Amino acid sequence: MMRALVAGLVLLLGAAAAHGNPADPDRREARIAFAKGSSQASVKGKLKGREYVDHLLEARGGQHLTVRMEASNRMAFFNVLPPRSEEALFVGSLNGLEAKQQLPVDGTYVIRVFLERAAARRGETTTFSLAVSVTGTPGPVGFEKKLEKDGIAFAVSSPNLAKGNEVRVVPGGLAIVNDPVSQPVEGRAFDADVGDLDGDGSPEVYVFVRGAQGRITLAAWSANKRKSLSTIYLPPLAQFKGAAEGWRGGDFMMVSGARLVHTFPIHGADGKPTGKRRQLDYKLVPGEASWQLALDKMSEF
Repeated sequence: MMRALVAGLVLLLGAAAAHGNPADPDRREARIAFAKGSSQASVKGKLKGREYVDHLLEARGGQHLTVRMEASNRMAFFNVLPPRSEEALFVGSLNGLEAKQQLPVDGTYVIRVFLERAAARRGETTTFSLAVSVTGTPGPVGFEKKLEKDGIAFAVSSPNLAKGNEVRVVPGGLAIVNDPVSQPVEGRAFDADVGDLDGDGSPEVYVFVRGAQGRITLAAWSANKRKSLSTIYLPPLAQFKGAAEGWRGGDFMMVSGARLVHTFPIHGADGKPTGKRRQLDYKLVPGEASWQLALDKMSEF
């Protein structure tokens, strides 16, 4: 995942979160439906300025999504967003005009077409066409990722079962114990990252799990004094005054320098998005029985 807070949030959330409010007058919505017996469809449209279109597509976890885009303006892109989340699976401004993704979960995916910010501010226009296909058999999508920091390796895996799922980490390079560790989780692991939040030279591994309502939970361990793995505990939002107000899921989480950053869209009392996001910055501190992530700063933007 992106490590620089500013760069990460701008690149991954820039076109998505900035435009992700269903009440936004610049937003249009259209559903993509395949004809009976077909697994592909074509979509055409036009955009001007800050307008953007969310194309909604129903798909199953384990299936393969392919999206190809052609546009008259080279500053037109698309992102692919998973169900109930603004954290893009595919970012067109970084990865080009063709996406090939194995889908992690069942639900409604969003193919968001937009003009890059500078072009949008200038009021530029574009025509575009999308070729969309969904193929393959639905089923659990396992997760595997190998990470390394400061000479310590972490092999992360999860079968991503609908029930009874767990995250497993096999360390390497620790001085005393390199046995695998595991933790039960509710949801499916979709990414992992390493960091050294407290700067003690003993890295940590953070595994991000997406559950119901687009909620992200965490399974994490620290290479305690580079000898063995110790669990890291992240307290629930409700433990911090005001942190859970307006939360309805759609979380984004990443390692950024010496902090773990958690953001999510804020909803009003009526349940509708306000257009703002809350950001929680956590630091790593020793606890009585394990390492803990303590809230260092809370802000809104």
